Order: sequence, then C-alpha cells, then structure tokens
Amino acid sequence: MLTLSDRCAAGLTQDTAGPAVAALLRDFLPAHIYRTEILPDERGPLAERLRHYADGHGIDLVVAVGGTGLPRATSPLSPARQSP
Repeated sequence: MLTLSDRCAAGLTQDTAGPAVAALLRDFLPAHIYRTEILPDERGPLAERLRHYADGHGIDLVVAVGGTGLPRATSPLSPARQSP
C-alpha cells in the first residue's frame, strides 16, 4: 500500500487514506497487506518503489492512494486550477 502525499511524507499531516483503503482490502478481498509506505507525490520515488515490488517479491497488487502523480502546475486538482 503506497500513499502519495508530500505533506504526509514530510510528517506535516497524518495519512488517513492509506489505512482506510488497507482496511477495505483486508475486509472485502481478504488481502494481506505486505507493507504500507508514504512517499512524496513525485514520479521518481513512486517509479523506484514500483520497480522494487515488481522485481521478484511475489506482489500481486500495488495500491497507490493520495496524490495525482502530476506536477502541481499541471494537475487538474491543483488549488491554482480549482474554481473559487
């Protein structure tokens, strides 16, 4: 389970999305959550972790919650692009 959040990764706020999605996966699949991690909302760290898990770890599903994965200036969810 990967949470993508600059603020959570920096310790500025608590991750609530990751634990909520992990609980749903455990309750309804049922799934074993191998590991939970919080990463900044950047492609580089996400790509590195996905390569890591794809490299022979026997992981069937990687779930990422949180950020958009797009640079702030181009994200349709960026505060600068939201309607007042």
